[in-house]
Amino acid sequence: MDLSENVRPVLEQKTIAIENALKLIRDDLEKVNLEFRKNLRSDVPIISDIGKYLLESEGKRFRPILLLLSAKLCGYQDGQHIPLASHIEFIHNATLFHDDVVDQAAEATCLPIPNGEMKRVCFSGTSSSPRVFLS
Repeated sequence: MDLSENVRPVLEQKTIAIENALKLIRDDLEKVNLEFRKNLRSDVPIISDIGKYLLESEGKRFRPILLLLSAKLCGYQDGQHIPLASHIEFIHNATLFHDDVVDQAAEATCLPIPNGEMKRVCFSGTSSSPRVFLS
C-alpha cells in the first residue's frame, strides 16, 4: 500500500473541516475585507496603491480568521470583532513591511506604483491612521 493512499483520506477530512469552519464566518470575513478596504482609503495615492496591493495579494487572513472563529465560539455578537480583525490584519502586514525595511530586504519591500517606479515602503502610525514613508 502506497503512503499517499493512507494520507489522502486524512487530508480530505481536514480540508472538509477547514471549509466547514470557514462557512461559519464567511459573512464576517467579507465584512473584515470591507473594513480593511475602508481603512486604506486615502487622498494619498501611495496608501491607496498599497491597500490595493494588500487586498489583491489574497493572503491567508489567518489572524482575522482565528479572531472571527474565536468570537463565534464564544458567542460574541457585539460587532466590534469586525474592525478588530481588520486592524489585526493591517498591523500584521505593516509589521512585515517594516521588518523588511529594517532588514533592507529590497525585494520584499519594493511595491509597484502607478508611475512604474519601485519604492521602498515603511509604515508607521496607528492601524486607524496609517502613515507611509518612501525612500
